[in-house]
Amino acid sequence: MCTPFGLTTTYKKSVEVAKNKEDARIKTENANADLLLITGQEDNVWNTYDACVEVMDTLAKHNYKYDYNFLAYEGLGHSLPIPYVVPLSETLNVKMGLGVFTCGGTLKGNSYGQSDSWQKTIEFFMKLVQP
Repeated sequence: MCTPFGLTTTYKKSVEVAKNKEDARIKTENANADLLLITGQEDNVWNTYDACVEVMDTLAKHNYKYDYNFLAYEGLGHSLPIPYVVPLSETLNVKMGLGVFTCGGTLKGNSYGQSDSWQKTIEFFMKLVQP
């Protein structure tokens, strides 16, 4: 039997003990651009949800002058390929050695998050090019 595994737990523990967290973080408050953050609440590759919440808090704390939005999807894991290109059933779990690397989420949650976020990404970019 293959044992499922991911990296989120390891990543969270590493961030908790990091002594250089502030120096290592990407200074999103200096981006000078509209931002769209997309995450699954069941990401098993790394804790994107926690990171996005932190980015949103940082932007608010710095009175970020550009638009920023956060899309968080229940049931969505890490995989977010372009819709209709790569079957989600191929990205949900990947056999690796004696285990199965799981990206997290469910097929239903990943399908919805992929489709909905794709539409909202298009809307985000269309807003930028419209006068």
